[in-house]
Amino acid sequence: MPRRVTAIMTRRRRPRWIRTVIAVVAVLLLLDFFFGQTIRDAIARYRFRKQPETQLVTIGFGESDAGMGEGYDRFYRYELVPIRVAIRAADGKAVSFPAPKVRVFRSEYHVRDAGRRPEVPLRYDKSASQWEGNWAMPAGCEPGVYTVVCDCRLAAGDLPAEFRLPGNSPEPPGRKESRRLQLVPSAGGDGVGSEGRPADPNQWVSLQVKRDFLVTGREPTKGLEGFGALTWEDIGPDLLGKTMRAPDGTETDWRGIFSWLDYYGADQLWFSGYRTDARFGPLSDGYPWYAPNVAAIDRLGAECHQRGVKLGVYAYAYLMSGPPELLPYTKGYISPPGEPSAIVPSLLDGQRVSDLAAMVAELDQDSNVDLIGFDYLRDAEPTFDAVDQFVEDLAPDLPPEWSALGKEERQAWLRTEVGRWHETNPTVWRLWNWWRAHRTAEIVRDIKRMSKCEKPLWAFTLSWQHGLQHGQDPFMLNDAGLDLDAVMLYQLESRAKYEAMIAGTNTDSWRDYAKKGALNLVPGDQADFYWHQKTLDPPAPAEFHYRITRALRECNQVRAPVGVFCHDLRRTQGGGLGPYSGREWALAGAAAITEVRRQWGTIPVETELTILDPTSVRPGGWPTGTVVVHNLTDKPVEIVSVLTFSAPGVESGGDALRTPVSVPPAASVDIPVVWRITGSGADRGGKLMLAARAYWTNQGYFPSATVFEYVSVR
Repeated sequence: MPRRVTAIMTRRRRPRWIRTVIAVVAVLLLLDFFFGQTIRDAIARYRFRKQPETQLVTIGFGESDAGMGEGYDRFYRYELVPIRVAIRAADGKAVSFPAPKVRVFRSEYHVRDAGRRPEVPLRYDKSASQWEGNWAMPAGCEPGVYTVVCDCRLAAGDLPAEFRLPGNSPEPPGRKESRRLQLVPSAGGDGVGSEGRPADPNQWVSLQVKRDFLVTGREPTKGLEGFGALTWEDIGPDLLGKTMRAPDGTETDWRGIFSWLDYYGADQLWFSGYRTDARFGPLSDGYPWYAPNVAAIDRLGAECHQRGVKLGVYAYAYLMSGPPELLPYTKGYISPPGEPSAIVPSLLDGQRVSDLAAMVAELDQDSNVDLIGFDYLRDAEPTFDAVDQFVEDLAPDLPPEWSALGKEERQAWLRTEVGRWHETNPTVWRLWNWWRAHRTAEIVRDIKRMSKCEKPLWAFTLSWQHGLQHGQDPFMLNDAGLDLDAVMLYQLESRAKYEAMIAGTNTDSWRDYAKKGALNLVPGDQADFYWHQKTLDPPAPAEFHYRITRALRECNQVRAPVGVFCHDLRRTQGGGLGPYSGREWALAGAAAITEVRRQWGTIPVETELTILDPTSVRPGGWPTGTVVVHNLTDKPVEIVSVLTFSAPGVESGGDALRTPVSVPPAASVDIPVVWRITGSGADRGGKLMLAARAYWTNQGYFPSATVFEYVSVR
């Protein structure tokens, strides 16, 4: 029978070279996957290094207050960014035509300047053979790396002989300064020749050069958080000899100030100690300050410190009062509209800066003074004399006949442009306000440098548009050296305007502004019935409290406001309070100060007032309530007293505690309180204030917290 044959099928082996190719391809793919970008970057850097060494376009910066850091030229937010562009041909000859175009970017976003102009205005300086311009960063500019992008054109004949144009050359990675090159054929040009150069030497070549710089901000000063201040704005030949009305209506001497500080629960008194005021007679030769106010500082400070209160002293920086002939350095100054007895120095006045610096240096050495401040840190009409400096710095569009105008005509042009900003292009108006804020910040910088001050500095600033309409900007002032910014949230025509200013949907609201960076804001309001729209519902003191605490909440973005100020002691003593007593305004202010202290942990508790039986609020009635005290700490809080307060139509029930109460950590206690109703409140919409204050003995904290409610009389 036939023999079975078993066939074994074998696969022919691939040639060795095929396996080698597959392995190499696999390795290359893996290398590309893991290291491809690194390799491509290295190649790009090599190609960039092979470009000719001739520096055709150079971007530089002028000097800055912030100096160099982190490998960048740095600029504070109050500074102009001086940009210098030098263009050179291959033979080193300066090229002045055509003008380059310079813009500023943050990452890929184009950043317009403070006037919302898309490009930096440049002028050619023949002496330096370069283009020069200043970029005014927009107010509230976010710190970080920004890029100057310069687009310019050169004739092909101005390029080095070995220069090649490969089209769009890659931007070298990891470089703070780079160039991008692109051939732009001229009309009738012959394109690129066989060697990669333009065939026509007159053909334009477009170059884009970049350089980075850093916008930086000064970190807000720490250690000032959680305080309440009461301002005292007064002047006279014998301030500490005057009688004063205490909260209970009795007459007292100047030490009655401290009764009001107690009602407000304030731990700081801010006094207007330095004023250039000649209403009571001429000032001493060579001394621009009203001497009796200055003389009161040491005695006032010593009393403050004995009572555990800090004293802040501030100057009317750019406001002088009295007959011009009795005031120093008043040549050329005018009274602002509506203030016939007031004169405002120019922001260009170097003597005023020197006087303010000398004042700060004097107070910095005074052990009775804890903080130093400025009010009216702003200009008025006189600073239109800065028109030439403004034009030099920011290069606004000018009328064709500018060079033929005299100084007064140039000032008149600026005054007219600023005055009608809402009717025409508002660029000049924006630039002018920015320049004033920039100059005001420079003044603060100069004062701090000249005085070598180490104590905290503060300034009162206006609130609408963050003060920019009046030449103020909180971020600029912070970077220039201010430690506290006391924002005057008053003299607004309606609650609606207040809401728009604090939390409106427009980009000018304080809520949006506070998102741009950290500041030591100190919101404040004034005891004034008229400027709270004479409101009875809600009662004006309650509105006063609401506006301050609303600001505390809405400005708590990057950094919470660090304090509260209440303005001012003279107003609280009488006049302009409406049907409400000074005590009511003071207690409402104290409750607002309590809130900022709670935010920063400078009190150990959170307090709340609840009225238990509103029907008992009737003449002769005894309404009761509870003060809820919640311990926010990890240690017991010893409550030693809970006082109720008398107010018009309300009589205090006295101290609600017979013995101290210990509140365990994270626990709460309800403390019953009571008042007696003695009036109807008919002159105030039938609403009466019920207020209480809890006291404790824990060391390291402010010793009390205040709460209140307005209730309707039945």
